Amino acid sequence: MKSNILNVFIIMLLFSCTDDNEKLDLKPLNTVEISGIAEEYRLKLYDLLEIKPELKIARDDSDLEYVWYMYDNSSLLVEADYDTLSTEKYLSYKIDNRVINAVDTEHQLVFKVIDKSTGVYYVHRSKVFASGIYGLGTLLLCKENGKNEINFIHRNDREFVDDVYRKANVDKPLGEHPTKIVFVNPLNRFLPELKEIMVFCENEDGGEILDPVTFKKTMSFREKVNAEFAGVLIPSLHFQVQRDYLIYNGNSCSKPLSASIYDPIFAIVSEPGEVELAPMVWKILEYETEYGYTNGGPIYYDQKNHRFLEHGMENKGYLKAMKSAENSVFDCNHVGDHMQLICGGKLPGRGNGWALMKEETTSKFFLLKFATTMEFPIPNNKQYCVITFSGTDKIELTPAYSNNIQDAKYISSVYNVEDGVFIFATDKSVFAFNVNQASSTNPANMEAELIANLSQENIAISNMEYISYEVENPDDVWEPFIVKEVRLSIKDNNRTMQKGGVIFYELETQGGLHLKEVYRKSGFCDEVIDIEEKYS
Repeated sequence: MKSNILNVFIIMLLFSCTDDNEKLDLKPLNTVEISGIAEEYRLKLYDLLEIKPELKIARDDSDLEYVWYMYDNSSLLVEADYDTLSTEKYLSYKIDNRVINAVDTEHQLVFKVIDKSTGVYYVHRSKVFASGIYGLGTLLLCKENGKNEINFIHRNDREFVDDVYRKANVDKPLGEHPTKIVFVNPLNRFLPELKEIMVFCENEDGGEILDPVTFKKTMSFREKVNAEFAGVLIPSLHFQVQRDYLIYNGNSCSKPLSASIYDPIFAIVSEPGEVELAPMVWKILEYETEYGYTNGGPIYYDQKNHRFLEHGMENKGYLKAMKSAENSVFDCNHVGDHMQLICGGKLPGRGNGWALMKEETTSKFFLLKFATTMEFPIPNNKQYCVITFSGTDKIELTPAYSNNIQDAKYISSVYNVEDGVFIFATDKSVFAFNVNQASSTNPANMEAELIANLSQENIAISNMEYISYEVENPDDVWEPFIVKEVRLSIKDNNRTMQKGGVIFYELETQGGLHLKEVYRKSGFCDEVIDIEEKYS
């Protein structure tokens, strides 16, 4: 019975709908079928994206309007937060910095056709992979014909691109007296807008900050650190330990990882109150939490007062001395008169490090090894920490340890990873020194020759840097491979003009420590001032 009543009701409803249709005089939709658009586009900065879609329209296009827009699939924004590219039927759009913030960033390109008379719209979506012209690769800070310039080497195919700064900053020369180029890669991957390139210069501006995609200058270094005092700024180091840090004019400052501008320079709460910080830090402090071990703040070396200082994990605006352990073989608060830091790094084990020192008056080299601990004397209070510094060994590097260290012109270490090696070079040869195995109780040769004599090729070494960087591990995205390279700036005397160049070697350990040449180029500048790896 219920079923029969329901059937009668449905029949009545159908007749009612028929009557309404006659009364409303409904017309079919002006349907639109979109074709002629690819499913995927791969583009670089400044490429021209041109698309002429084909539309199959039921009636005519008099009431149609169009919009093209794009949004980043990997961002935290919703689709409503998009960049409108065009309101024309045919798209002609030059890829700019709005849609590029990383290598091969995936975007959604949307073409929407809207019928104004009904409000009905039709959509086609495509994938766009947009990347900068200068993605992964190597930055070369150079001097060319009396002017300063930046060149670029692509990592994958080693393609060389010259004069990238001049091309991006027409009629605006790079600052005078450049010393270093730095790529800043934010630790927070959701803040790609904080990526930048810093060019350190010893002048009143202190250098320049560049957009890492376009290489256009965005501000001066002085503006970046909000320095209000007059005079020359001398920046020397950028690094990250839970915060972004800079060292300039012998002191340091920092900022939160999400901020753009740096806080004022640190106060020195341990007498004497003036410092001259070396352009290197140790990132070895660790303390235990309920979730495991986490990093403490950085350790600095004060060249003026020959002491180690720390910026505590509480991230307050000062540097202070550490407690020297009773059994320490040297005093961390006064290592010795005239002791200047050359380089340093991590040693195996939690909180362990090393430092290579040179005594200025005698030109003798000393290798210091040390251990650190972090203690919190007040239970459940992480704002007050006592760091104890214990010198575990002090080694004078006599010929028994190294025959060539006294002739070294360039010395470099990878200070931010556990490595236990430093590399040094004369004007023609390159050597490695084994820090891990060196001991004051067992004098033995710790030196290994890596390059015998480049002068036989009529090449002189003008600078040297030992670096490490990460490359993608296809089997585990969270465990990237670590590549270590020795990079030489050279003077190629086989050329009559523009003798500057570079040679890159990968440091390999299988079958003994040795170098494998992976790149060589000269003739593009007069001098290579500095080399830096760009990660995106």
